[in-house]
Amino acid sequence: MGDGSSLGLNPLKESGPFFRHVLKGLQGSEKEVDRPLRIYEHKNGVYSVHGNSDIELVASCNLENLHSVEQIQIRNLQVVPTLRLNYRLVSDLITAALSSAGRKVELWSRSGGSASMKASGSPARHDELDEFLEHNARATTNGDSAIVAVKMGTIEGSRVLGVAACQSGGLHLSIGEFSDDEFFSHLESIIVSVGAREVLFCTKDASDYEESKISEVLAKCGAARTKLKKSDFSAEFIEIDMRTLVGASLEAVQFLDAKLGMAALASLIRYLGLLERSSLEGNVKLNRLDNDSFMKLDSAALAALNVFPKPGETGPSSLYGLLNKTKTSMGARLLRRWMSQPLQDKKLIETRLDLVDAFLLDPTMRTRLRDEHLKRIPDLSSICRKFQKKPISASLQDVVKLYQFSARLPFLRTVISEHADANCQARITERFVNVLQELSSELSNFEALVETTIDLDELDNYEFVINPTIDEVLMELKEKKDEILSDISETYDATRDALRVDAEKLKLEKKDGLGYYYRLTRKDEKLIRDRKAFLVIETRKDGVRFTNKDLRHLSSQYYELAEEYNTKQSELKKKTLEVVSTYLPVFEDCVISVAELDVLVSFACVAADAPEMYTRPTILAPGNGLLIDSGRHPMVEECLDGKPFISNDIKLVANRERDGAAMSIITGPNMGGKSTYIRMAGVIALMAHIGCFVPAQSAEIPITDRILARVGAGDNQLRGVSTFMAEMLETAAILRSATSRSLIIIDELGRGTSTYDGFGLAYAISEHIVTKIRASCLFATHFHELTSLSTVHENVQNLHVTATNDSEGKLVFLYEVRDGPCDESFGIHVAEMAGFPARVVQAAKRKAHELEEVEHGPEAEKMAEAKKQVRAFLKEFKALQMDNMAPSEAISSVRELRDRLVQEDNPYLHSVPTC
Repeated sequence: MGDGSSLGLNPLKESGPFFRHVLKGLQGSEKEVDRPLRIYEHKNGVYSVHGNSDIELVASCNLENLHSVEQIQIRNLQVVPTLRLNYRLVSDLITAALSSAGRKVELWSRSGGSASMKASGSPARHDELDEFLEHNARATTNGDSAIVAVKMGTIEGSRVLGVAACQSGGLHLSIGEFSDDEFFSHLESIIVSVGAREVLFCTKDASDYEESKISEVLAKCGAARTKLKKSDFSAEFIEIDMRTLVGASLEAVQFLDAKLGMAALASLIRYLGLLERSSLEGNVKLNRLDNDSFMKLDSAALAALNVFPKPGETGPSSLYGLLNKTKTSMGARLLRRWMSQPLQDKKLIETRLDLVDAFLLDPTMRTRLRDEHLKRIPDLSSICRKFQKKPISASLQDVVKLYQFSARLPFLRTVISEHADANCQARITERFVNVLQELSSELSNFEALVETTIDLDELDNYEFVINPTIDEVLMELKEKKDEILSDISETYDATRDALRVDAEKLKLEKKDGLGYYYRLTRKDEKLIRDRKAFLVIETRKDGVRFTNKDLRHLSSQYYELAEEYNTKQSELKKKTLEVVSTYLPVFEDCVISVAELDVLVSFACVAADAPEMYTRPTILAPGNGLLIDSGRHPMVEECLDGKPFISNDIKLVANRERDGAAMSIITGPNMGGKSTYIRMAGVIALMAHIGCFVPAQSAEIPITDRILARVGAGDNQLRGVSTFMAEMLETAAILRSATSRSLIIIDELGRGTSTYDGFGLAYAISEHIVTKIRASCLFATHFHELTSLSTVHENVQNLHVTATNDSEGKLVFLYEVRDGPCDESFGIHVAEMAGFPARVVQAAKRKAHELEEVEHGPEAEKMAEAKKQVRAFLKEFKALQMDNMAPSEAISSVRELRDRLVQEDNPYLHSVPTC
């Protein structure tokens, strides 16, 4: 137990009051989705977080392990879990909370035994916390999170959601209205699709039940909830506001009838203060929030396919980590958006594939684009956001970065046009060469502005200043400053001569607060000792700082002039930044083109550099079969360290005209590759829909409206959900949402309950998918009895993963998927591999042998024969034409069938009623 002294608290006076304040915050009535992450700043430069939930967030982001947690006990014997952090870790934590975990953040400053809030922020609005985000690599990659506003209502008795979304710092708005079910499935897919980390709701809209369901959705998606007053959703002036932001265009008028959508949009505009940013006026793009244009993905599918990394996770363990070979932050963000919004338009997918093909064919072009240009392009989006703030927070250094990018555009265009393959020339010219040429032309005046107003000669000295030649007053002050600097140099030479030392020993330096001064080493301090002409300022480890009358006078003059110069320069700098902000729309177009170029080149690099080269998928119309020849799971393949991946085929077809079936039931031993196999189908389908080449010899991928997954089982204590309930919730979502155009992936359904209940549910669910939904489905199961479904429905095929025993009887996984059900269980072998005690393994083998004898002995054979006879009886009974028989004739026919059945010499049939 601790007493708080490690945080600079006096355990007798301050520990109690401060931790009671902390405890009060932890025990609030807020739901977890609404509660902010609270970080406390202490005087000694230490930060702290408290409570299990916030500390678990630190651990989940791989920032600090839980061994450092202190259990602080206060006087009433209550314990407060506490974790100390430094500034760097706090910066990482705030970034992860806002961009990955979807949490609001509060920074509290401690003073004695109390604390007051110093700053706060949410994923979409975090100006007060920008000092922690500005130079953080995680923030650079994730950028500003999208935000969604929701206004609920009822139209003709049905629940309708008005939804508005904002991306790119307010430059892109979208709006729509949707019907939704009681589980808010449509809202979940929208949050996933736009990558929202914050959702605005009206406090009066939802019932308690709806509140709970919305909380579940937000928790699954990692999005913070912000509750606003009803008045914040007032759309009274929305038409005027839209005209200000979008301009007088017809595209804005078409949305006015969507009343709920307009209310949601109004709340977004107010919350983000978009009308206060003059740089947005007339430059905002408003689009319809058309979720049908993209494949729908929910949080379960993202998790099952490992689409995005967990907080703090890096490398190819996720699909994003594998595909992210981008060189710019803008490209990394666009890749995340593309992966959240897989395309449904075959033409758009083919266009992306054509461009990837072009970059794949020319490794020289790829290398030059990445190493000579893309890696040197700054984060234009981040710079543009600085210009959007009021007041503008950008600096002259940001202007220079934009200038250097603009000057690079012609060279970027030249590389692409010189290397483009003749077969792809038209496509590349249309998408990049012409666009880059147009952007370069639009920025020519911007370049001239920078060359005139900024002193580019000073860049070598890392100084970003206004060119004094553009203003007479500034030029006059500059000349006076230069004169004084010349006098200071002469004074330095005179002092050096007076002390009889060379330039290596006597240094002339300057520092804010001290001005210009001389410095000698402590060893040479005797040169000025007892000399009244020199005044010692301070003695430090690096030497003695001193001055004299002449230098002190000149230094004072210089700094007075410098202050006057900086004041005048600030006025000109402000005007320059305002003029530069008018070019933001052009730079936003640059962001779109450069980010897309970066992602497509990244796709080409991934395809070329894979252990085995990727192939271009053939995109088919909806309703066709999904056929993959020699497919490989890309993330697993990447982690094999050069070992070959055992490829397998996938054939999911709607009819038997081609080899395969709509549903494949996969059986086989644990660790044999069932989960990898079924996930591979989902990952390859997703890669094809974003325009990426895929790991296979060939692949035919139909346009798929959604990927639905029920993979893995585990209790979720935070949500209060058991293993079985988690299975049922995810499966219910599949049955509600799936269509004949969907791809369904189910792994080990029914493990969370009894064997009989589990099998019954698995059988009923799989049969419903085959007969009612008619979707493509891969169903991995440990219920071998489920393979009988193929005898009932011709659109079901059985597959199994292979394993064998080596010469020493040890289990060897072959990872091949073959036709037919698995005819052997390997559970005990797997337990042996896991290191079970030999005594336990032997007992298991003995018991399994006893059960097999019962199952395959004489009694089992009699039971199987009885079942066969009963099925034959039922078949003949069903064939009787009862409607055409007299009652007596019907009774006689049934008795005849019954008598024939009971006459069999089988004890299991003797219990058939004889009446």
